[in-house]
Amino acid sequence: MKIVADKAIPYARRFFSTLGDVVLFDAGDITPALISDADCLVVRSVTRVDRGLLDGTQVSCVASASSGTDHVDLDYLDSRDIPLFDAKGCNANSVAEYVLSCLLVLSEQYGVELEGKTAGIIGCGHVGARLRYLLQVIGIETRVYDPFIRDEHNPYPFRDLDQVLSSDIVSLHVPLTTTGEFPTAKMVGREFLGKLKEDVTFINTARGGVVNERALIDFARENRASRLALDVWDNEPDINIELLNMSALATPHVAGYSARGKLNATRMVYEQVCAWAGVPAMAADDTIFPGENMELDLSGIDNPIEAVRLAALACYDVRTDCAAFREIETVAGDSRSEFFTSARTDYPFRREFSDLRVILSGNNAAVREKLSGMGFDIRP
Repeated sequence: MKIVADKAIPYARRFFSTLGDVVLFDAGDITPALISDADCLVVRSVTRVDRGLLDGTQVSCVASASSGTDHVDLDYLDSRDIPLFDAKGCNANSVAEYVLSCLLVLSEQYGVELEGKTAGIIGCGHVGARLRYLLQVIGIETRVYDPFIRDEHNPYPFRDLDQVLSSDIVSLHVPLTTTGEFPTAKMVGREFLGKLKEDVTFINTARGGVVNERALIDFARENRASRLALDVWDNEPDINIELLNMSALATPHVAGYSARGKLNATRMVYEQVCAWAGVPAMAADDTIFPGENMELDLSGIDNPIEAVRLAALACYDVRTDCAAFREIETVAGDSRSEFFTSARTDYPFRREFSDLRVILSGNNAAVREKLSGMGFDIRP
């Protein structure tokens, strides 16, 4: 089997070489001519997979190391009986921890306590469910809106959209869709925004296309007490600088970019391709994950929420990514798309909560319970 893969996908050669010859290329270089004799194409969400790319090629399967599939023409793949393997849920921890980092940073910057607040989660799949759990651990009431899980067997109490939009925090976790009963493209428009609190914290880690950015800019301008935390943008990589300037926190579509999230994505699609090809998959091997776990001593901390804040931000502080991203404003307009793309391609190594070893030598059960519930590695 010949496999053509985006070279920005971590461990692509290590995994897929068990299936055949792996050739790595920049995403921008993946063309019909390049993949004409490939059997398997392995891409990220930056590559549009459709008739224009695949017609005339012998590609027989596509693997997308991403949780979303809006970059893929599913109807076209079906028409050619080409299976698509994706990595839904691969970065759920990463995105949920990104959102929590945003909330902790904004709480610190604006002097707002998180305990007792309400959070509206729109879309409760892998990411939304994980975020709901983390927020409940630290004492935030969650309200879920997801019409696709509205049935008596669902573990989450269903709320109507208006109830969710009246929350103190509103976080989007939906795919980008244009068809069906509940399309999400531009769902965040003036009517949607008009139902938000004037001091709402609005977070989008889903897709930029679910937001009418002009309406969001106007909302932020009219509601100065509101706070925007945006990781995704319409028309990426050509983003709206005016919206960037209106955002309290802004990053270049990297919420799901933890090292474990990336590893999970590659492993998940690799194992699916192996199953399709009838070839045994390489055994999971954590030794490919480099470095020792970080360590943080919180033995003297008695306040559980303060302990969570210190541990979470020691593991991942969104302000670092935000500061680096805002440098895009210093770049000439015609080079900003390249800056955005490079910020994603060259993203630094980032760990998840489970990679942080927290030392607790005392017997503070409340601190231990909170940190353990968040997924940190607790040691005496």
